[in-house]
Formats: sequence, structure tokens, C-alpha cells
Amino acid sequence: MTRPDISEQSASHLIPAPSHALDIPNVRNFRDAGIASLKTGLLYRSGSLNRLSDAGVERIRELGIRTVIDLRSDAENNVWPGQTHGLEVAWIALPALPDRAGLQRMGLSDFSGFDGKDWPVDPAELYPFMAIYAAPAMARLVKELGRQDVTPVVVQCAVGKDRTGLAMAVIQSLLGVA
Repeated sequence: MTRPDISEQSASHLIPAPSHALDIPNVRNFRDAGIASLKTGLLYRSGSLNRLSDAGVERIRELGIRTVIDLRSDAENNVWPGQTHGLEVAWIALPALPDRAGLQRMGLSDFSGFDGKDWPVDPAELYPFMAIYAAPAMARLVKELGRQDVTPVVVQCAVGKDRTGLAMAVIQSLLGVA
């Protein structure tokens, strides 16, 4: 059996893009979200900073992070509290999959359609669920990112995958990148 000839040009879609991952000790999925018209060094995404080590704190300082936007729920924050670890950052809680109390803290009083459901575990059910229930947090996220004194900012959730992924998709879409 002979191997097909795959030129570099025809296989370019198989070559992984350069990584935007940054090594922040004890933090999952810390990445620079800069892409196309979104300048690097202004917006980062990550998993929870609750286990940030001293070396991680120093790395966050080096990046000049001024704001942490936390998409985790109240229940998650009760178990793994948001901590500044001595960093001089603004901490903004915007639960992307909130309970009723989280929605009230974001200024919402109309709970029609919110039935307090548990979050689905299956991604095929989770993403449509997030499209509905994370909308208030995504709207506030966009508003917060519009302030002049907010960047550089890191948007975090528990693992830095689903909720932060949705947040980055919304931002990229608004910028015409995605």
C-alpha cells in the first residue's frame, strides 16, 4: 500500500494553529483570547483562579490583569471561593448558569421562563441551555468589557471551557471575527 502524497499546501488545514495557551501554575486552560481584530494581551480566558499558586500570582501580575470576570455560579463559589490572592484586581461575578439569587444580583426581576432547572451534563443539552440562561451574564459581560478601565481582563469559569467558550464566541461574533 502506498501513502498518498500530501503536500504542505494541501495539508495546511491539518496543521494546528499556534497555541495561545499560557502557563499559569494551578490554573486550567489559561489562554490569550486575542485573535484577528481582537488584540492580544487584553482578553484572557481560563479555568478558576481559586488554586492560584504564588508563581501564578506573579505571572498574573506580569500580564497586568486588572479585572477578573467570574462566570461561576454561587454554589461553585461557595465550594471554591473566588480569591484575589493579594492581586489588585476588580472581581466581577456574572454567573453564566445562575440560580435565582444570581439573576437577582445581576439586576433581573422577571423570572418568566426560568424554572431553576439543574444544568444538563450532556453537552448536546448543555449548550442550548446556556444559550437561554447565560444570556443575562453575556449581556453584562459585553457591557463590562466596554468600560475603559477593565482591560487586561480574564474571564473565568470552573474549567475554562464551556462558559468561557460561550463568552469568547459572543465577543468574537460581535467583533466580526467568528
